[in-house]
Amino acid sequence: MIRLKKAEFVSYIKNNEFYPLFNEIGWNNHRGDSHLADIIVNDVTYTFTAIAERDGFQILTCQVEQIPIASVYKKIDTKLRRYAHDYICIYFIPNTCHHLWVVPVNKVEKRDLVGVEYSNTKQSEFLYEKIDGFSFETDEHTTIVDVREKVQGVFAVNSEKITKKFYDEFKKQHTTFARFIEGIDDEIDIKDNKNKQWYTSIMLNRLMFCYFIQKKGFLNGDVDYLQHKLHEVQEQEGQDEFFA
Repeated sequence: MIRLKKAEFVSYIKNNEFYPLFNEIGWNNHRGDSHLADIIVNDVTYTFTAIAERDGFQILTCQVEQIPIASVYKKIDTKLRRYAHDYICIYFIPNTCHHLWVVPVNKVEKRDLVGVEYSNTKQSEFLYEKIDGFSFETDEHTTIVDVREKVQGVFAVNSEKITKKFYDEFKKQHTTFARFIEGIDDEIDIKDNKNKQWYTSIMLNRLMFCYFIQKKGFLNGDVDYLQHKLHEVQEQEGQDEFFA
């Protein structure tokens, strides 16, 4: 049973209070110097603070102006592992709920990185549902192997479920969108219509790219730019108008 109340969890996330969060779920205070060496990637300096640990498995935080993308935090990991091989690193933008949890996961002698990102407390609630998986009793006897297996088990499974869910949903949306399109070899059955299938894939990939750069704040600094722009055009031109 989860000992931490959901309201407490949400409060910790909302206020970027990661130290009391991990203290509540059975992690120990970090011993020694809590500041790790700064790491520079793409001319950006990342400063890491160790806030908790369990048998050598560390919980790190890193305050950032912009949440790093996968290619960046992979480069960070190649340097960070010298100081913290097993860790959960929480990248966070101050005064926001925009966080990224990065966890190294070992798969058949390969080191992968699982990233879990959210931008509001509602999106973070799935972590609360998983929190038992990396919680410990105060007097529980553990080793680094135990801690690693628990943490990596939670995040590896979560990553695989998210990946499967994404591709299942993508396939569903791809089929629906292809049926909606008219004017491309309509006499050919959709399954055999290579041109329509190609066009559908191109359009969905472009939409996903637009959504990605929007959520990174690259479109006028607005993470909901497309929705806001759509409403703006509809108010000015009418509900049936489109914008590019």
